[in-house]
Amino acid sequence: MRRATTHTDLVVRAKELGVEVKVIHNASVMNAVGICGLQLYRYGETISIPFFTDTWKPDSFYEKIQRNRELGLHTLCLLGENFFSHTPIF
Repeated sequence: MRRATTHTDLVVRAKELGVEVKVIHNASVMNAVGICGLQLYRYGETISIPFFTDTWKPDSFYEKIQRNRELGLHTLCLLGENFFSHTPIF
C-alpha cells in the first residue's frame, strides 16, 4: 500500500522496516496551540498583524478575521516584530 510522504508516513514506514524512530518536535506557535489542548481544526486561517508605522497601516487581516468568525472558527494572530515595544494599534 502506497501512502503520501508525510512526517507521519515516514515514521510508519520506518517502524515497518524495524528502524528506530525518535521524534524531536521543533518550537512553533502551532505546536504550542496543539500542546495546550486547543483543537487546531477549530482554527481558520492564521494571520499576521504587522507593526504599524505612521505611514503604513495595513488592514487586510481584518477581512480574514471576519471570514473566520463567519465560519465559527478561531483566528491565531501572529504579531509583527516590535509589536509590543511600540504604541498598540487598538
